[in-house]
Amino acid sequence: MKIAIIGSGTAGPTASIFLARAGYDVDLFERAPKKEAVGAGFLLQPTGMAVLDDMGILEELLPHIAQIDRLFCQAQSGKILLDLSYDELREGLYGAGTYRPILLDLLLNHAQKAGVNMVWDRSISCIADNILKTAEGEHLGKYDLVLICDGARSRLRDQTGIPTRVDRYPWGALWYIGKRSEEFDPNTLWQSVHGSAWLNGYLPTGTKDDLLSLFWSIRMDQVHHMKRWSLSEWKDQVGEGSERGRRGVGEGSERGRRGVGP
Repeated sequence: MKIAIIGSGTAGPTASIFLARAGYDVDLFERAPKKEAVGAGFLLQPTGMAVLDDMGILEELLPHIAQIDRLFCQAQSGKILLDLSYDELREGLYGAGTYRPILLDLLLNHAQKAGVNMVWDRSISCIADNILKTAEGEHLGKYDLVLICDGARSRLRDQTGIPTRVDRYPWGALWYIGKRSEEFDPNTLWQSVHGSAWLNGYLPTGTKDDLLSLFWSIRMDQVHHMKRWSLSEWKDQVGEGSERGRRGVGEGSERGRRGVGP
């Protein structure tokens, strides 16, 4: 069986490894011209780590992660909304603050070892009878199975004829990755929110440089308005939420006084 996978995010390479190891002929298509270190940090949960363990990849990833033992979220008022230790679920359980390019490197390396044919710089615009074509009209062949793994905003999904329901989430996040300072707990995902319209968060992201990812939530249609702000205006908003958080956490729990906030 000849299989095409469209999209080299996380799902695409993962599926390609399992399928190639099972003996199938797999082509993995990606529209980016080459592999680049693109993407923020993200929290890999124990379920995801279990899959990577089944693939024989987890041990290679662990030296690069930040072990997250605690999830903390508060309102700007200082009210604690979530304070969860993974140990409360099961002793020894934890999440992994992970830098996306590190995981992608591991997945693609193992895909290559499994015999996956990686095809860069191919933007698939048409699927008809399992025949793939690019926007330029390049014919990429007919496949027995096509997996569409090019994201929630895929334009190929509708071409399959398979009934789907897709609610496009209007929110996204702007992010920045820098070196973690000692003010940030190295094992806590810390977030501050104001209702459902405002969030900033800090995720220890691992790697040997001890990185920290800053996330700022925003509606996608508001990004251009935000870019008109001065940097000081934005920092004032972040600082106000964080300062209230420090007061609320410090007053609320002994664990808070040990420094979960920025």
